[in-house]
Amino acid sequence: TVSFRKETFEVVYRYYRDEENDLELTTTKLDELNLGQAYDQYREKHRLPFPEEIIAIREQYGLSATKMAEVLGFGVNVYRNYEHGEVPNESNARLIQLAKDPEDFRELLEKTDALKDKEWEKVTKKTEELILKKYRNTGQNYTKTLGLAAEPTVKTKLNKLLFYADFLHYCQTGRSISGLTYIAIQHGPVPKRFGTLFEMAEFHGLVTVERRETADGHEMNIFHPASEVTFDKYLFNDTENKSLETVAKKLGNQTMNKLVELSHQEKAWLQNVDSNSAIDYAFGFELSNV
Repeated sequence: TVSFRKETFEVVYRYYRDEENDLELTTTKLDELNLGQAYDQYREKHRLPFPEEIIAIREQYGLSATKMAEVLGFGVNVYRNYEHGEVPNESNARLIQLAKDPEDFRELLEKTDALKDKEWEKVTKKTEELILKKYRNTGQNYTKTLGLAAEPTVKTKLNKLLFYADFLHYCQTGRSISGLTYIAIQHGPVPKRFGTLFEMAEFHGLVTVERRETADGHEMNIFHPASEVTFDKYLFNDTENKSLETVAKKLGNQTMNKLVELSHQEKAWLQNVDSNSAIDYAFGFELSNV
């Protein structure tokens, strides 16, 4: 149990054990992972932005952390500290989230004198471009979530690959890749409302769906990547790409039925299939098949 800002959170505590001397030892990396779970639970509970989102919001405007802090009216090092893992208070968090929308950020720019002359013109131009892009292309956001669809894939198999990629990455970094919520159903763990996710991907032309009738009269959906869409590794950071590659290498060639069988061995499924509740990402620490 870890306490943070007068609240308590349960975490999966990772440590090395020195059995000879009966000692429990941690490293700086393990300490960050252990405490990071509490910080992340606090962020999720209060709907606060994560460091990756805070960095991305700033970078989309081409600003330094110092200048972003000045535009938002923070102390000079505050924004940088948030990017490095410090949890923002609620009022600062809401302002950062407001800045994510380029139209709202444009209003913030108009109320600050932190940027001068050419720098103000450069950032303003970038903001206007983002506003135009916002209305021109709403389907691009789905590319990242479905980045595993590199070949024709049955929906059930794709759901399992997404599950393993997200939970493996959480085990290694304390973060999922997609941010999706997972539930346990008869055929294993799946993203919540996965039907809507795939329908939107089809609607925006990221995949085409081949619908076949099986021998027992059921419909099978096979997803094909759209011919004009190619995998863009730059949508992911290095650790995300590594997690995707690990899952693809270990499980990508398994049949749909075999993946279902493997997912039924996971505690994430076994301990949640009867409750219809969201699967805690902490089960990522107990994966048995990757």
